[in-house]
Amino acid sequence: MDIRALHTQALALVTELVDQVKEDQLALPTPCADWDLRTLLGHMIGQNYGFAAAAEGRGEDGEAWRDRTFEGAPAQAWAASAAELGAAFAATAGPFRIPEIREGVDIPADMAISFHFIDTLVHGWDLAAALGLPFEPPAELAQVGLVVAEQVPAGPEFRGPGRAFSEVLELEEEQPAAFHRTLALLGRDRNWTAAA
Repeated sequence: MDIRALHTQALALVTELVDQVKEDQLALPTPCADWDLRTLLGHMIGQNYGFAAAAEGRGEDGEAWRDRTFEGAPAQAWAASAAELGAAFAATAGPFRIPEIREGVDIPADMAISFHFIDTLVHGWDLAAALGLPFEPPAELAQVGLVVAEQVPAGPEFRGPGRAFSEVLELEEEQPAAFHRTLALLGRDRNWTAAA
């Protein structure tokens, strides 16, 4: 499994979505509680810069992880952050420091990139859901995403209000698709709509 190549594919999928966002859509609700589309995108851009900083050995700089603001449609701000992230990931072999996950601990590069990979896929779904668009990653991305999602701790210290993820959701399907299982593991209701 080449997580860097898969991450590049995931980033490209989400870039296609971000390119479609218009300024008058930024107030749309999203599946992320209390976040409108502008807030979600500001968080995603901030995570791109944060992970880029971590790849460059600056992960403990809290300022690097802040959510970003942007003017107008988000495509340009997103593209700049994605370019910086891609270059940083391509150049690094060393461990990352990601205080949001575990403070003061070195995380192997491929593992850290897998964290951003799953974050990109799931926030890509959040973005698509807010826009009323379908989002189904290719099978290989979905399967690897599921493997990563299965490693996310499910205890109450990691889940719920104010945490990175919501509680795990039960699925009614007997054999759910890999990406549907990933969404449920990370607390996403794949039937979410703005109207609901």
